[in-house]
Amino acid sequence: MPLVAIARILAVAWVLLSVGVFFLMLNGFTPQQALALLLWVAAPLPLAYWIGSRLATTSQAWVAIVAGLALAFAFGAWLYWDAFLGPSSRTESLSGLVVLHGPLYQAVILAIALLTASRLSRRSRPAA
Repeated sequence: MPLVAIARILAVAWVLLSVGVFFLMLNGFTPQQALALLLWVAAPLPLAYWIGSRLATTSQAWVAIVAGLALAFAFGAWLYWDAFLGPSSRTESLSGLVVLHGPLYQAVILAIALLTASRLSRRSRPAA
């Protein structure tokens, strides 16, 4: 399976997982708040995929993007599982903080992956 397809699958699967997080958020948030937070939670991976598809010109760059997407996906899935379904009891305020800060942590992982992909793409271009 080509790396582009794997990246696309991770981005789409993250949006689907975010819809599941939306239903979990309905337990502690109003539907309007949960809908607004759904956009915040769902955005990092598809946005990184879109930016990465513009940056990546080599297979090495795609490896960096897929690795970043996979790490951000795994970290986000664990974070939301722990906040809403995990073995430790979480208060609503702590779950709210996870929802607010989780995408920021994912953005850091994805920014590193995108910077790496950008550098790998530039390295492979011939000097003029």
